Amino acid sequence: MPRQTFTDKKLKGLKADPSKAVDYWDELLPGFGVRVGTTGHKAFFVGTRINGKYRRITLKPRYDLLSLADARTKAKAIMVDAPPALARS
Repeated sequence: MPRQTFTDKKLKGLKADPSKAVDYWDELLPGFGVRVGTTGHKAFFVGTRINGKYRRITLKPRYDLLSLADARTKAKAIMVDAPPALARS
């Protein structure tokens, strides 16, 4: 999974792979990424652990309707609100 620092220019330049969706991860905010679907649509997502289980949360609306700055703000809020993993004894 490629990692890069997201900018609007880089996001607009991401190309679709017609055979599969591709995830790109942001270097500035670990756990934050963008998925480029087979049709070229781009959607931001957050990958985080909630109660010890990995969850992928897609941010709405998709890229172009949701700015990069707003998506990062939403992602940070989700990461802060995610409940910590339960301690195992």
